[in-house]
Amino acid sequence: MDMLSALDRTRFQPLLVTFGQGALTEAADEAGVERTALSPLSLERFRRNALGFHLLTMPLILPALVLNLLRLRRLFRAHLGAVLHTNNPKSHLMGVAASLGLSLPVVLHMRDIFPAASFSRLCLGLLAGKSNLRVIAISRAVQEALPQGLREKSVLIYNGIRPPKRSADFLSFRTRFAVPAHTTLILSAGRLVPWKGFDRLMTAVAPLLKHRACYLMIVGSALYWDRRYEEDLKRMTEQLDISGQVLFPGEMTDIGDAMAAADIFVLPSQQEPFGRVLVEAMLCGVPAVAFNECGPSEILRNNEDGLLVSPHTETALYEAVNRLMDDPSLRRRLGEAGRETARIRFTPQEMADQLHRFYDSLPGGGNA
Repeated sequence: MDMLSALDRTRFQPLLVTFGQGALTEAADEAGVERTALSPLSLERFRRNALGFHLLTMPLILPALVLNLLRLRRLFRAHLGAVLHTNNPKSHLMGVAASLGLSLPVVLHMRDIFPAASFSRLCLGLLAGKSNLRVIAISRAVQEALPQGLREKSVLIYNGIRPPKRSADFLSFRTRFAVPAHTTLILSAGRLVPWKGFDRLMTAVAPLLKHRACYLMIVGSALYWDRRYEEDLKRMTEQLDISGQVLFPGEMTDIGDAMAAADIFVLPSQQEPFGRVLVEAMLCGVPAVAFNECGPSEILRNNEDGLLVSPHTETALYEAVNRLMDDPSLRRRLGEAGRETARIRFTPQEMADQLHRFYDSLPGGGNA
């Protein structure tokens, strides 16, 4: 929606295609974006860590899949002057399959890093031979992890992110979750899935939560993923004896209120493709900590506008958070510098300008 909202609508007329109805379609309606919905599919069968196995269950959804492919192909035939822009692995594969043989430029917006030997990466590699296909990568890390054939057709365009909205002040948000005003609130956020590393974060900061005046809030939900990891995290709080200091408020449509109430933000993801929520924290002036790899290493400059620590090291996370807790002036300096960095480097307008130039470079550019 950030991308669609930022496009020059006098030059580009977007048509959004979704699987069913939901929050995205509601946001599209509010933004005046034309849209159409396909039949819903069981997306939970095709998680990034289980795609190969769940392809065995393909016959269960084959009728809906075929129907959607036929509807997509009819749609593409009616818009042969357009550009097909897909935004996740499932839509990449379906979009390419439905557009075979049509003179339709295809753009894969790559937002994931897949292991070299993964089934998903193998499938994407098979798309590289399509002559009218181009790729947008949201970070150098994503770009470098692409199969060679796709990497050669790729450009780098960072996400443009609007500052999160706020509806509550510092004190009212903390009162809502029983977090005393004088304590330190450590915030993290993201989908509650294992690769986001929230278990590692809880283990890292457990000594601080037990012995210092601080709380940890983990914002997010499992969405259509398995909820076992979320349940495991809550059991971990009991095992680590920190259940009274760890809060799970669930999904928040806009995280601005939580950011406004936080003192420190930590992104403990492993192999994070970009780190959108990291930029949101920076835009809110919250000093941020992340692992020095992949997307976060392209966003933060260590000790200048955030803290980058050794990848996958709980001790390093602990030391960074403890350092920020002990040094309010460092928190202020990093928070202010981070806000300025994010405000300049990751704007929706900059993303839109790059997208406009990219679209213009495509065969028949100027339509979308």
